[in-house]
Amino acid sequence: MTNRTRNRDGEFESGVDDAEAAAEAARFRAIGLTYRQIADRQGVSQSTAYERVKRALAAVPVEAVRELRQVELERLDRLVSKAWQVLEDTHPYVTRDGKVLEELEDAGPVLQAINTLQKLSESRRKLLGLDAPTRTEITVTDQMTAEIERLAAELGVEVS
Repeated sequence: MTNRTRNRDGEFESGVDDAEAAAEAARFRAIGLTYRQIADRQGVSQSTAYERVKRALAAVPVEAVRELRQVELERLDRLVSKAWQVLEDTHPYVTRDGKVLEELEDAGPVLQAINTLQKLSESRRKLLGLDAPTRTEITVTDQMTAEIERLAAELGVEVS
């Protein structure tokens, strides 16, 4: 009898079949497919495709993860390079009837390039783990403690 369990989306998956599907999903992701494309190819939801890739990566040796991270960084580098080209190029304004006005600059492509660069930067930060939460220290003074105790007594609540 096959060990079948339900995933997050309520779909049944078995241990061996799931491992194979997860490995396939990771291969698809490594060649650049989106989670939507992976889901369509595998006939599952997008969240299942994401979970499969996540499970496959968790099972992969550290060196393979480094290699995949490097592939993703190189892909991001190529995209950033293209976006910078658009940002630095001049874009003459084109009227609705197709007339090119060389003396006017079209800001649309520049603004889209800026937006794209911002998203690529966010992807890079996530990939490298640079968006880790910052640690914050809070100091509670005696005056603050006294105020909390006063308010708790006013409400009839015991402070522990």
